[in-house]
Amino acid sequence: MFTVHKGTLVALGVILVLILGATTTLAAKYGKVSDEEWKMGPPSDYSQANAMVILDCESLYVSIQGRGAGITMERHVRYKVFNKDGASEIGN
Repeated sequence: MFTVHKGTLVALGVILVLILGATTTLAAKYGKVSDEEWKMGPPSDYSQANAMVILDCESLYVSIQGRGAGITMERHVRYKVFNKDGASEIGN
């Protein structure tokens, strides 16, 4: 039989709250998808494109103090998918 400890449930709850908070923060930081992005089609010079990158932001954080010392890279990529093949390509 599977037993779940109270501490495990609390830890999972905290992780879930952090994930939801990070998602909300990313949406505020990078903005909502604009109407122009929703209406966007393939570029005129590559009309057979299945998908394209419309936003690619990367940040690098370096810390040398405390337990959190290290290097952290954060990357946010927004894709525009034009068809089912594009969704498969991005999914892979």
